[in-house]
Amino acid sequence: MQDMGSRYKVLDRVILTVIDKNGNIKHRYDSGYKDNGITNVGLLDIAILTGGVTLIDPYRYIAIGTGTQAFDPTQTALQTEVKRKTASTLDAFFDAAGGHLLLETTFASADGLTGTQTITESGVFNGSTGGSMLARQVFTGITLNWGAGDRLNVKWDILFARA
Repeated sequence: MQDMGSRYKVLDRVILTVIDKNGNIKHRYDSGYKDNGITNVGLLDIAILTGGVTLIDPYRYIAIGTGTQAFDPTQTALQTEVKRKTASTLDAFFDAAGGHLLLETTFASADGLTGTQTITESGVFNGSTGGSMLARQVFTGITLNWGAGDRLNVKWDILFARA
């Protein structure tokens, strides 16, 4: 393969914010950009989408779960998915860091979530069920009391940058 002279990388970042029923921020977690959360299938799908090789569904869904297994690029699903939603915010832009795909949604009791739960993983998917997983991150548990009105805002930023 010919060296095209430029190197590129795909990084992922997740920001989680727990908001109580009064709108107060109870907890915030920012992973920072990581270079180890994009799956093998995600990399393949990026190539397919870029080249228009075949039609695949775009990545528009965010899932949360309770799995604690470390990230592995061969993973195709969250370890223990709790809920998946369509991103309420979907955007793309370019800045000094590179090109960004932004997805954001908020999980709450209105989504059928009940009781108290500790969320430890999140991922980006191209289907409302099943589908391909672009990225996954595992983090220290964030405890939510859905019944008391806690909400979890999840923001994903997939960065396409020069290495």
